[in-house]
Amino acid sequence: LRIFPNPASTEEEIRIEVESISSENLEIQIYTIEGKKLKTISAVYAEDGLSVFNIKRHSELMPGIYLIKLMSNKTLLTTEKISIIK
Repeated sequence: LRIFPNPASTEEEIRIEVESISSENLEIQIYTIEGKKLKTISAVYAEDGLSVFNIKRHSELMPGIYLIKLMSNKTLLTTEKISIIK
């Protein structure tokens, strides 16, 4: 799971890449550090074993730390932190 940029400003697009060995039903879930689920995003595309998620201009994410959970068929695969700055 690669998240960039990290940290990101509130005006930047965030790109998340996941190397996947199959065409799994991948999605990411974004949570506040307190555990409140904010949104779920499905992969934009998958090719050559790479699934990509884009979070467009994410001004709804206030500066702070968020958890990105990678899910496959409702199973948690991994969790990463992302920092949003002004």
